[in-house]
Amino acid sequence: EIESFYEKSYAHYEIVPSLTIWSGPGWGFKNDKTYTATFVLGPLNKNYDFDSERFLNLSIHEFGHSFVNDVVLKNKDLINETEKLFTPIRDAMDPQGYNNWQTCVIEHFVRAGEIIIPELMGDTSQSQTLMKDYTENRQFIYLPYIVEQLKHYRVDKKLSYKKSVRMTLED
Repeated sequence: EIESFYEKSYAHYEIVPSLTIWSGPGWGFKNDKTYTATFVLGPLNKNYDFDSERFLNLSIHEFGHSFVNDVVLKNKDLINETEKLFTPIRDAMDPQGYNNWQTCVIEHFVRAGEIIIPELMGDTSQSQTLMKDYTENRQFIYLPYIVEQLKHYRVDKKLSYKKSVRMTLED
């Protein structure tokens, strides 16, 4: 479903568990030379347990960076035009590691995928839970709008993901 939504695939997907990452649950990145998307996963619990119901969400989220980052960054003109939107959420985003508007925009789009993809898989309750947590507890205040627009352009109108991102940023 993730490949279908983002209209891209990789030859390899790897999850690299690490017992030494404690600053967060992990991160995702890609290697264009080997067509590999990687998700480095830190322990989800203090007992070094990697098996958690959060695992699916984290996988969609961290692998999502391999699909989303470049697409969003191709719209730097719009990111720069909308930078003033960072002001109201700067204080909430900075402690979460999103200390500039560009990073914050990427993170909003990654989280939008994390909400839309489970819904496309039939898990609307998980999507609603994530939306509530991200907007109420994490202050991703632009997320409902981005999710709504991506659903409109990508899911309903069947536009490409790249075009859907561009149009959402324009809106």
